[in-house]
Amino acid sequence: MIILEHSSTCPKCKKHLDAVSAVDGHDRVPVENDITLCSNCSTVLIYEKDLSLSEMSDEVLETLDPELKGQINTAKDFLKRFRPNENSNLPN
Repeated sequence: MIILEHSSTCPKCKKHLDAVSAVDGHDRVPVENDITLCSNCSTVLIYEKDLSLSEMSDEVLETLDPELKGQINTAKDFLKRFRPNENSNLPN
């Protein structure tokens, strides 16, 4: 896991995100267009040039390689298992 110098905020749930871990185990600082998940709400996010985060649209998500979509879904399922109520921290 890498602690980021410049943290970001999930655009959906507003969770402060200040660390990343790579799926392949080779931790590195994210760059523009890297994909991540919010650890709080499991929203699929994409890094912008300034390393801010935006929510990936369903249309873009559907264009991803099937293997990558499978990895994303596996990671989302993993995160959801550790939250008693998936929407407990989402704003009303």
